[in-house]
Amino acid sequence: GEWLQDNPYATITEYEEKLGDLKCTGDPIAWRFDEAGRRSAWIAALTGTIANYRVAAENPGARYGHIASQKLGKIIAACNDLDKWLSDMMASQAHLPKHEKPVLISADMEKKNLELAKMADDILKEPNYKVEEHAQDLL
Repeated sequence: GEWLQDNPYATITEYEEKLGDLKCTGDPIAWRFDEAGRRSAWIAALTGTIANYRVAAENPGARYGHIASQKLGKIIAACNDLDKWLSDMMASQAHLPKHEKPVLISADMEKKNLELAKMADDILKEPNYKVEEHAQDLL
């Protein structure tokens, strides 16, 4: 507020420049605050995605038992890699002061979540031809 009181006759251009200067300072602060608020939700979502695909690949049962173990192994490896990445990033983030730019960003977690889901879903949606053949026999 002091700048406004000290410059009562400033032009519109000067006001706009001052507002731009303030936004350069304030926008990164607001972004870091928003990012900190989203981080725990994305950590939980990513952890849940990893756990779900890991369980499906490690315990395929009747639903996924027809899928080659090598393909299921790819899902497990991807889950392990992503789990390690998340743990490493969480450790790095924990050591950063709040005023520093975060290293664990929700957009990165969202991207990695989608990448794992797409890769795993492409493998898990492999049809079980034995079930389909059996269904045809029943018709």
